[in-house]
Amino acid sequence: MTALFSTDKLLDAKFSSETVEKIAAAYRAVRDLIEKDVPLAVAVSFGKDSTAMLTIALLAHHDAVRENPLRHPLTVQTADTGIENPVIHQHVQSQISLLERYARRHAIPLRIRVGRPTLASSWMTAVIGMRKVPTFSNSASRDCSVELKARPNLRELRKLVPELKAEYEAMLRTAEPGDFFRISELAASLDRESVVTLLGTRFSESTSRAGRMDRRGDAARAITVTADGQRTLPLIADFDTDEVWECLALAGEGRALEAYAPNFDQTRDLYRAATGECPVVSSGKSAASACGSRFGCALCTVSGSSDKSMTIMLRDPKYAWMQPLNDLRDFLVETQYDLDRRRWTARTTDPVTGHVRIQADVYSPAMVQELLGICLTIDAREKERAAALDEDLWAYYAGEAVSWSDPYMRATAAAGTPDIAWATRMAKPQFQLVNPEQVLAIDFMWARYGASVPFEALHIWRDVTKRGVRFEIPKIEVQPNRRDLRMPEPRWVALPANERMLHPLYDPLTTFYYERPGRDVPAVTAQTCVEHQEEETFSVDGESAHMIFEFEADRLLDVYYNGRFEPTVAVQFYLRFGTIALAAGRLQELANTVDHAQRLTDAGLGPGTPAAELLARSISDGEHNRLKAATMIPARVVPAPRRQANMPIGQGDLFASLAA
Repeated sequence: MTALFSTDKLLDAKFSSETVEKIAAAYRAVRDLIEKDVPLAVAVSFGKDSTAMLTIALLAHHDAVRENPLRHPLTVQTADTGIENPVIHQHVQSQISLLERYARRHAIPLRIRVGRPTLASSWMTAVIGMRKVPTFSNSASRDCSVELKARPNLRELRKLVPELKAEYEAMLRTAEPGDFFRISELAASLDRESVVTLLGTRFSESTSRAGRMDRRGDAARAITVTADGQRTLPLIADFDTDEVWECLALAGEGRALEAYAPNFDQTRDLYRAATGECPVVSSGKSAASACGSRFGCALCTVSGSSDKSMTIMLRDPKYAWMQPLNDLRDFLVETQYDLDRRRWTARTTDPVTGHVRIQADVYSPAMVQELLGICLTIDAREKERAAALDEDLWAYYAGEAVSWSDPYMRATAAAGTPDIAWATRMAKPQFQLVNPEQVLAIDFMWARYGASVPFEALHIWRDVTKRGVRFEIPKIEVQPNRRDLRMPEPRWVALPANERMLHPLYDPLTTFYYERPGRDVPAVTAQTCVEHQEEETFSVDGESAHMIFEFEADRLLDVYYNGRFEPTVAVQFYLRFGTIALAAGRLQELANTVDHAQRLTDAGLGPGTPAAELLARSISDGEHNRLKAATMIPARVVPAPRRQANMPIGQGDLFASLAA
């Protein structure tokens, strides 16, 4: 059977000879691994580089399957962060659909895996749930990339070999005699060869990218073993940007460079929208013709003062509906050094001195409550936008004169050619920042940290979704010389021991249930805690969540949202009701967190305590270090000298205004 890949076809299609040589080298590298029965995964974002790399890898896999259908399936691995630019998310979904359709049509063994962060690691739960702040441009690490992309992808990748082994074992039970030996070979290869992940990283992409690749020891089409033992292969590491665009410009189903899509005009149009220029590539390789724009998450704060690609896209009325997302992103960047929006008390104590660190940490209760309201408001207005456009379409099809609610549709209608296909696609919400599971997870997080009255997140959800309350994004005056600002040095406050006699998660309702006559139950003590479920990861039960939103929300708020109950009430309810399942073995960690929150509250050091009051009771980092050195054994509580709020504190930093 004639191979689909042919260098002659590429040259006849006016591919440059240099590009043909590199494509052929990449194709051969993949075919060699396939012939050795090495299981392959392709890591893609469906940007220009990974799409070009996927096209070559899939072509090699397709040709190999045409020769012998019994091959390891090619695994295509991508990530869904949950806060992607909605246009990019739509593009990824479209490419996945094309890929699946192509594989079915040509009987290509292919599997697509989408890595998603766990509920606890999702941006909304982590940031609004007071576990961390966004990653900014000057942050010491890019943990957002790890939590939202790398770790979910690795989790999916580690499932691959066990899944394949199970499939081959099932296939062997029903295999024809002629296939039995080949399937056995594939199964045996999984004990010999670990997965190799093909990457679309390139040295010429950027100086920083080249530096990272050099430090890893990457080389074009050579396997690199990463620090965590994974095997990767940068398939197009030596391609330049023009060569990538040349591949995409001439690739397509039935074209010289066979691909899974009819063409990659959609990819080209995305980059054009993000730069305002069209990436036209010729064999002459004009350096000015290539498009190197990069796309980030819609709420990406790593990009600095502005998201250039999003800003350019918003100039086009077609993308005006994404403006609130960019406004929220800018608000997060502009408030990075607004210390009034931070929580100042740490969530652990020093085990030796019994002091708690005082330093700008995660967002304050007021800030996260505002953020949740803003995100829910953006979601509500996106639904309203889609509904209005849907009404416009009904009027259009009814033959009525339409005053289009959308600026892009007004522009196209004024030109005499209303873009009905676009309107049809956009007549439904294009994103949802906060889903119901995240609302309940955030509510649970706030309660465990003692950050609010019980069910505060549920209250905000009801206000926005049921009562029409809207939270506007504040206008922030950007601080001058922001690059010169720095976070203050830590200070310390003594934290008394918890004098409560009961377990931090003691639940009287559970106690009453245990004491029912005729039930064989363990003895009830002061350490009896609330009944709970455990799963592999922290999770929200969908059925229970539905019950709360549909039937329980009003009752819970009527009973508990009045300032007379501790936040722990919400923790107990969500666990007892089966709404929240803890990650296996994490009960003690939760108990410690609740215990710490109770101690802070009892000492008047809760998360909402003004920074000035905390400073008045604090000692410096140096004083704490001397105290710690003088303490020979861990102390439950070490009294700290009180300070008056008007005493000078020689920090020379952002504490100055607070300590005045």
